[in-house]
Amino acid sequence: MERKKCVAQIVVITGGPSTGKTTLINSFAKDYEILPEAARWVLMHHPQFSGKNAISARGLGFQRAIWQMQLSHYRQAVKSANPWVFLDRGIPDSYAYLRLTRSYFPKDLHEAVAAVHYDWVFILDELPSYSQDSQRTETLDEARRIGSLIRHYYRRCGYEPVPVKFDTVENRKMFILNTIKSL
Repeated sequence: MERKKCVAQIVVITGGPSTGKTTLINSFAKDYEILPEAARWVLMHHPQFSGKNAISARGLGFQRAIWQMQLSHYRQAVKSANPWVFLDRGIPDSYAYLRLTRSYFPKDLHEAVAAVHYDWVFILDELPSYSQDSQRTETLDEARRIGSLIRHYYRRCGYEPVPVKFDTVENRKMFILNTIKSL
């Protein structure tokens, strides 16, 4: 993937389920380009997974559909004329979710990870209360394990994720903006 012509810095906001990612991402929408979480889109629009939740769709086919959508988001972000593009999750998240159900990672996941370069990765700490919904059906223990795996796999992919402590949406947003504007 060619990065020389890229104007935008690509910022991933990730974390375990129910850490406030989508709410935080949406707070950037007024002033910045955002690209939504691929998993929710796949669950709502992909014919193979439509009407399912994350648990019933879990597996290689679901993760492959997600990282293909994330590759599309990445290609869109690289072409953006905006100074920053905020992504709700990145491709290395798939390692964490696949680790829950598989003992190996397919070659095309490694290729997808190698095809992208994120400028910033922020990992949100969990919220004080955990909530499930129609797509987020993981237990609290699973959510914590996923969050831990996400941190682990971003580091293994060469990123040094910036932790974002629990706080108000506005304070989390300002922390991220101050961090990316400081360089």
